[in-house]
Formats: sequence, C-alpha cells, structure tokens
Amino acid sequence: MRFKQCIIFSIIVSIFAEKERMMDGSVSPSDHKKPASEQKLNLKSGQESVEKFAKALDTNNDGFVDKSEILAWVSESYQKTVDREAVERISELDENADGFVSWEEYLADSFPDEELHNKEEESLIAQDKMYFKQADEDNDGKLNLEELASFLNPEHHPHMHPVLIAVTLLEKDQNGDGAIEEKEFLGELDEQRGSEWYKVEVERFRTVYDKNKDGKLAGDELTDWLLVDGTTAGSYEAESLLTNSDDDKDGQLSYEEIVKHHALFAKTEAAQEADHLHPYYSHDEL
Repeated sequence: MRFKQCIIFSIIVSIFAEKERMMDGSVSPSDHKKPASEQKLNLKSGQESVEKFAKALDTNNDGFVDKSEILAWVSESYQKTVDREAVERISELDENADGFVSWEEYLADSFPDEELHNKEEESLIAQDKMYFKQADEDNDGKLNLEELASFLNPEHHPHMHPVLIAVTLLEKDQNGDGAIEEKEFLGELDEQRGSEWYKVEVERFRTVYDKNKDGKLAGDELTDWLLVDGTTAGSYEAESLLTNSDDDKDGQLSYEEIVKHHALFAKTEAAQEADHLHPYYSHDEL
C-alpha cells in the first residue's frame, strides 16, 4: 500500500514538473547563454525559469544584480520593441514589396480617404511629412527599415529631435515666441483647474521642466521635456524594480530576491517584449 502511494506521489510530481516545463520551456545549456532580454518570464513562471532569468541579468557573474544590469535589460528590451514595430509596420505599409516605404504608401495607409481631409487631418499630414523628410537620411524619397524606425519613434533618434521640437512649437506655441508658456503647456487642462491632474501638471511644469523659473520652456528645457529617451525612462523603471525588490537594502538584488519578487519583473514592458519572441506564450498569463 505504501509502495502504491509512493508511485502515485511520483506521478503527481512528474505531472507538475512537466506542466512547469511546458510553461517555462525546457532548460537546456543554450538557455543559460541567452541574454535576459530573450529569457521567457511571466507571472506563472516557475522558480527554475526565474533563476535562469536572474543569472542572465547578472552579466558580471558576481551573484548579484545591480541597477546598471537591470537598466541594460530594460534598454535592450526597449530597442527590440522599436525594431519589432518597424518590421511589423514595413510589412503593412510596403504595398509594392520593394523593401521600402514611400510617402504615398504611408499616406494611403494612414489617411486613406484623401477627399475627406479636414483641416485637422491636413495639419497632421503636414507634420508627418516633416518627420518623413527628416527620417529619409539618404533623400531617396522612401524609408528603409532603419529610417522607418526613426520615423515611428522620433524621440529616440537624435537626428529627428529638431523636427520633434519644431512640430511641438507649431502645435502649442500660440503666441509664436519660440517657447512654451505654462498655459500652452497645459492646453485644455488649463480649463480644469479644480482637478487633481491639473495640480500635478502645474507642479511638474514649475519644479521639473522650468529650471530657470521664467515661466516658460525654451532651449534645453524644451529638449528635456520632450526627449525622455529610452535610457532615461529605463532608469526610472530600473530604480523602481531595485527599490521594491531589495529586501535587505544593500543596493543590489540577490537571485533569491528576484525569485521572490519576480512578479514585479514579469509585469514590465521589458518582460512582455521577450514574450513576443515566444509566440506560444499566452498573453492572458500576463
């Protein structure tokens, strides 16, 4: 009887182990060589999967993960998102399948009813034309994959920044002084002065962006407001993950702390980007 119970227990353990392998993917030597940005991680990941993720984060192999290593993971994952978006969009936009996106192809996809354009759409088309020309670095009238990536995400490509600032001024600089005053910054929110969001944005304008306290944003202040690049945004996320997972407050994460708080990592956009590399992985689990 006892032998029979042991057999049943072994079968149950095997079933759960197989279920975890199906969820996490089998662990092979090659898995341990994959960078963290390619490691599968979701809310239901088992301990073995999370541990190999933690080891992949630990690029200097000292047994701990610091903020710079978390930031490297977040930044690399973000770049993969940008690249993937460009690949997906070029397949949608490239009607003649020549490997490029012409202005006409983009226009037909984004503004298909040309005869019904109103003034607002015409303004958007003019702005997109500015971005398109700036992204077209070789001036051949069409965008390759790399140029399309900069067109889709201008804030993350330095050569696109002048146009991004110019377009923002066109939209918000009502008095044409080349700067953004507080009221212009707030836009329609200026009419909702009793709201909590109004208070938040006013505080942000005055304490974060308006560094010289002259009541407007110009020059580097405009740049700092508009151009929060992947590294800056990633730094915030890395700091948040470190702060909320560092139980012993030593400024770094042990593998055990990452396993314990792996849900925080699994909920990040970086982890969800890795999910795109493994299509059998269910988004419902996130």
